Amino acid sequence: MTSKTMSSEFTWNDTEESFCFLHKSWDVQAAKAIIRDKPREVGMVLVSDLEPFLAKSTHTPSGGTRIRAGITLDLDLADPSIDLSMPLIGAITKQGNALPIDGWHRVARAVRDGVATLPIVFLTKAESRGIEC
Repeated sequence: MTSKTMSSEFTWNDTEESFCFLHKSWDVQAAKAIIRDKPREVGMVLVSDLEPFLAKSTHTPSGGTRIRAGITLDLDLADPSIDLSMPLIGAITKQGNALPIDGWHRVARAVRDGVATLPIVFLTKAESRGIEC
């Protein structure tokens, strides 16, 4: 018998934070409170499915920089001390798609270090709507 990992096995910090993407915002602090209050099963997500969402910058021949649209972050925060065992938090959009709203520095570190999967917990669609800012 395999034991399932539950979100209650993790310490969810109470830092005030939000996630903004494509003119939408989610209250990450409220999402963590929901997960703390209503534990749920932790699943896994392929890092290769998330990597395309990260903004990429390339240098052009003229010496400028071209940035591909995507989630931008301070890669200095994707240092080796980041705990990749801490689950990402996924919200469900109005269209029914899953979107991580917390954990993008973990994703960046996983991409950099060649980690194939990361843990993730999901809010319900109603919970996701409830934390939209």
